[in-house]
Amino acid sequence: MTLKGSGINNAVEVTQRIREILDDAVQTSTATQAVGAAHSAMSAFVTAEDIGGYTNGTIAAAVPSAMTALQWDVADEESGATMTITIKQLPKTNGEAITGIQYTTNGGSNWATIGAGAPALGTYDLGNQSDGSTALENDTEYTVALRCVNSEGNAASSDNKTVTPTAPA
Repeated sequence: MTLKGSGINNAVEVTQRIREILDDAVQTSTATQAVGAAHSAMSAFVTAEDIGGYTNGTIAAAVPSAMTALQWDVADEESGATMTITIKQLPKTNGEAITGIQYTTNGGSNWATIGAGAPALGTYDLGNQSDGSTALENDTEYTVALRCVNSEGNAASSDNKTVTPTAPA
């Protein structure tokens, strides 16, 4: 099966592309435009039976997309062994609301949740906590990665960024 005019030739790629179209429409459009985009995306299919992840008129939910480097930052607070994480944009939800954002400072062995409740854009003061395994130390470089969570599970880890906490000047 092929998504008309796209060069995408299998049901998994088609389903992912429809999820992307719908997520983009919902994030950047009015409700009327989102419904139009959904109709256009769905009309690209030959039959419902051909579509992987398409059942009873809905697209099956999946874990969120991984966060990109442009969607977040990490910074030294310059107040002694502390850091902040700024969420600038949430990734594609892929059909289920994002219920949390987690971070790691030790390559994914431990993950800790940022903030409480549903994630929002903004800056989160993590104080002197790494990922729950150890406290941060001044003049030590930490490699930080994020992942989003929804009812379907954990997204893939974001690209790594580094931060080196420093003592107050």
